[in-house]
Amino acid sequence: MPQSYRPWLPKILLSIVAGLLAVSVVLGVSTYKLATRRVQLEDLTATQRQRLVERASQIVPPIYQPFPLSGPMLFYHLTPYTQFVEVLGATFTTNDLGFRTESMGPKPQGIKRIVVIGDSWTFGQGVQYEDTFTHRLEQLLNRKGGRWQVYNLGVPGWNTANEVAALRTLFSRLQPDVVVFCPTSNDIDDSYDIWNGRLVNRGFDSGAGFRHSYAYQSRWIQAFRSLQTAVDFLEQRGVPSLIYFLAEWRSLAPYYAKLSGLQARYTVVPSEYLESKYRLGSDQDLGQHATAKGHQLIAAYLHNALLEQQLVTELQPLPINRRVVFPGQTFNDTEVEAEFRHWKKFMERPDLIPLNDGFMGGHGFFSVAAPAKARTVAVQLRLVDDVGLYPLTVEIRLECPEQISVRRVFDHFVPGVQTIQVTKPQSLDIYPMIEIHVIADHVVVPKDLIPISMQPPTFEVY
Repeated sequence: MPQSYRPWLPKILLSIVAGLLAVSVVLGVSTYKLATRRVQLEDLTATQRQRLVERASQIVPPIYQPFPLSGPMLFYHLTPYTQFVEVLGATFTTNDLGFRTESMGPKPQGIKRIVVIGDSWTFGQGVQYEDTFTHRLEQLLNRKGGRWQVYNLGVPGWNTANEVAALRTLFSRLQPDVVVFCPTSNDIDDSYDIWNGRLVNRGFDSGAGFRHSYAYQSRWIQAFRSLQTAVDFLEQRGVPSLIYFLAEWRSLAPYYAKLSGLQARYTVVPSEYLESKYRLGSDQDLGQHATAKGHQLIAAYLHNALLEQQLVTELQPLPINRRVVFPGQTFNDTEVEAEFRHWKKFMERPDLIPLNDGFMGGHGFFSVAAPAKARTVAVQLRLVDDVGLYPLTVEIRLECPEQISVRRVFDHFVPGVQTIQVTKPQSLDIYPMIEIHVIADHVVVPKDLIPISMQPPTFEVY
């Protein structure tokens, strides 16, 4: 007599087989994805990362070179005698000094040389050299004969200190007849350092805007005074100059000119020349620099400004829609307040020195809203449990005329929030924002070679 089976047993067996098949499919798909997944940077060891950097350096030529013998303020220039293809939005070849302009040979007899010095706006990031305002200016000046040479002394990332240092360092080589300085709205940044031929942001990062605070004000005063010093240096050598403020200045240039005592003649690019229709899209250029048409407008205005100041003669002004204005130290309080309100909308990011993977390195620079009547700044620290960090000295410094700072030593790791209080001086009451510098005396690198000292601090002002 055949053995009978329970009616539910086949269904159980089928379910088990189906489950095993499903697991096999999932495992197969997962194995395939794992085997074909692109290697991520975090998958590599420190040694493998270093080898990757070495390989990359062999494949892609470095864009920048350090300029170490010039002193700490020049930092870098472009690699000389190098052709770059589709780099910084253009294809170009650098000259003997590492600039995107013609080679610096002896000045021909009868030729006058205008040196235009600036950053990425002067360099012409995002457009070909033939479309830059410096090249267009040369064409405009020579439309009745080849008498002028315009030398583009612009490098992306330079700040005012870099530009002034470059002028002093290269003055004898440049032999300028006229110098035009072109500051932009992020020229108080601590600029960049060079690593593997690339720019590495370090230190203070303004985000190309304006904050109404002592730290920003004092930096701008320093930048404007350095411009005046450079103008005086040129005047003593019989070289006239003009300051031409580019990118986002509007009503704030005369405000800082008065604070700094700037006496040099300057003009500001008209705001309508910076409208979006004259700017590159972010898909083309993250910095949204000027288009070829924007450069054309900037060049035409500069041409007329040079004529107004009689730095160029024997030419007629171009028929443009804006009269050249030299504001000096005259400004409208209401317009200045409106400018700071305008920029406040774009300045929500509190950390002015970028954090590393959610941790602070040796320095942190933070912008915090502070009511005028508030007197106490509470800095809340969260330490990292790493024996190599301790003892750890932390300094809290308020950016103010009094240079107020408080230090605390942590002998060992302490869990939870550690609060350090600093008294806010009355000198900061006129500013709605204050800047707080948090400094650790050393760091550790527990993983990924990223230096850390603590978690990002938080702040309370009351």
